Amino acid sequence: MRRLHKLKKTEKDKTWFKSALQKTEKAFHSMFSSLFAHGIVFLAGSAFLALLNILTSPEHPWAYYPIAGWGIGMAHHVQNVWNKWKRLKALRNNPNITEEQYDFLMELLRVKGNMAHHRTAFFAVNLYLAGINLITDRSFMWFLIPMGAWMVGFLAHCAVNLPARAFLKNKLRELGFIKGRGKIHISVSSNAGAVFTAKSEQLKNELLSEIAASPELKNHFGELEPFLNKFCSQVKELEKKESELSLLLSSVSADEISSELAVLREKHKTAQKALVKKEYEKSIQQYERHHKALQDLEEQREVCELRLSSSIALLEQFKLDAARIKTRAAADDITSLAMLREKSKELDESIEDFESSLAELE
Repeated sequence: MRRLHKLKKTEKDKTWFKSALQKTEKAFHSMFSSLFAHGIVFLAGSAFLALLNILTSPEHPWAYYPIAGWGIGMAHHVQNVWNKWKRLKALRNNPNITEEQYDFLMELLRVKGNMAHHRTAFFAVNLYLAGINLITDRSFMWFLIPMGAWMVGFLAHCAVNLPARAFLKNKLRELGFIKGRGKIHISVSSNAGAVFTAKSEQLKNELLSEIAASPELKNHFGELEPFLNKFCSQVKELEKKESELSLLLSSVSADEISSELAVLREKHKTAQKALVKKEYEKSIQQYERHHKALQDLEEQREVCELRLSSSIALLEQFKLDAARIKTRAAADDITSLAMLREKSKELDESIEDFESSLAELE
């Protein structure tokens, strides 16, 4: 059992992760709110300038200069929010990330973000200059001169940025965070740490290969592939639920809720007005329900890990039974298939329990 528990390589102390997640969420929401306000002002200001241009001097589109120039700043603001969103998404998708993986991932996103900023600036500014060129004098495409000079700097940035990204990706690949050699997306790491799923798939494929190559196993187990596919999908779904739960429990703990309850109860005692006391009572009841739900989820997570571990153990036992059948050692003393069916029912129950408990927190 200890060996199976080591499959789940997660850190015991996730204080650093909780802090990083909260800090990133706060920064993203602040930047998004600022972008929303900036966007409203930009649209209103641009509409006013365009209307003023039409009413005063429609023969010359002078409103383009302030609107397009302002648009460059708007594009940078959007890029900032997008970069911050990718950081937040990476953390939310990877609650089991280690500190070492986190450091390299954040550095990779920073390097990619710098390149994205340079790319945004390059296209936004050169489009702005091209627009001015076309409005003022179409006989000479002078905007190509600064664009060509800037292109040299842009290519130099690419020459430095791409090797740095490749190095960071390789480090993350060595740490088990990135699988394969394809283009990285944030969602590629959403299954990082899904070791039970990977192990169950490996054992399933090995079992199916052995059954396909052995007449004795085919005769004994029959059409086992659909059942094993279902069993592995249950393991995957349950591990996904457990990962989501780990993220939830890392952002709020039963101890914090207990502290809030203590404060609310103390304030309820000292409240003078009946209406205020009633509101405190409502809040206390809500926190008590929340506290109980969190405790239930903590227990379910522990049960979940035990069931995931025992699921892998059953698949390994199944392999041993298959080997015994192939050697005709004890064909009548095989119980692993019945045990797998019973374990499948347990996994279904765990998934249903998780969904109902999570719904109580909403």
